[in-house]
Amino acid sequence: MAAPGGPSAGDRPGWPGPAPARIRSGRPSSLHWITIGGGTDHGEGTAQAALRELWEESGIKATDDELIGPVWQRTTEFSFAGTRYRQEEDYYVLRVGEVQVTLANLDPIERATITSYRWWSREELAATTEAFFPAELPELLQLAGDAS
Repeated sequence: MAAPGGPSAGDRPGWPGPAPARIRSGRPSSLHWITIGGGTDHGEGTAQAALRELWEESGIKATDDELIGPVWQRTTEFSFAGTRYRQEEDYYVLRVGEVQVTLANLDPIERATITSYRWWSREELAATTEAFFPAELPELLQLAGDAS
């Protein structure tokens, strides 16, 4: 899971190894998969932001004690809604069982841009031709799986 980037991994029955929660975002001409996440609120640490974003973007509730990490950090630049961003990201792992995902807690901007969600295995991410960010996610999930 990343904050500001988004949640990343969980264990799902019947799935081989880590399976990241993913959301599909973007304009129809540039759809891509991203991890759950977003910016930190005033006075909020990245772990707290990751937990809040996890709930807002998936309906999944978790605690600080359940998070592993941060397991990776990066600085990235991107454009969204006509604004250029430079973002520091901390990625966390959260192991989950069978969960019911809901997009009911999305804010208006997220409702306008997030079109779907799904769980991906590391192997599926490594084999897909669909765009996803961060591009290093399959390797990061391999490292997270090896470390746990």
